[in-house]
Amino acid sequence: MIYENLFFPADLVGFSLCDVINNELENPGLGVTAKYQAPGIVVSVYIYNKCLDSISDGLRSESVSIEFQEAGLDIYRAHRELDLLIPAEIVRLSGTDFIHGFYAYSDSNVGRVFSHLLLRAMGGEFFKFRISYLDGDSSEMCLKSGMSFVGKLFEFIKNNNF
Repeated sequence: MIYENLFFPADLVGFSLCDVINNELENPGLGVTAKYQAPGIVVSVYIYNKCLDSISDGLRSESVSIEFQEAGLDIYRAHRELDLLIPAEIVRLSGTDFIHGFYAYSDSNVGRVFSHLLLRAMGGEFFKFRISYLDGDSSEMCLKSGMSFVGKLFEFIKNNNF
């Protein structure tokens, strides 16, 4: 189990670490959650294994496909009026491929929110990233900086923890 010694950078390419939660204490298999913020954007990071004995690295295994579907359902459960804009595609960030889904939903407090789900597996763990930001003039910039951040953070985690 890697969670006790997992290291997240405090700051990386304009994003600041806000919180880290060790979910294993109360929910074995749910790993660790980290939350990063930059102006107008939040990136949530989940590293976990659901107590599975074997998770194949990469994107193409059945366990990764099922987990991506379940992660999308989790977003739907939280936001019933969800628009699925991109159901699943492969994107490459900092030389690493991820399964990517793109969603939009309305929040009565803040308006329309865009949310990107990215997932892959490595070292027997799922790595799930969720990028969220408001629809508006800076949406394209938020998407670009969020995707860049996820690629660089995954590279950092891979090089410093695995």
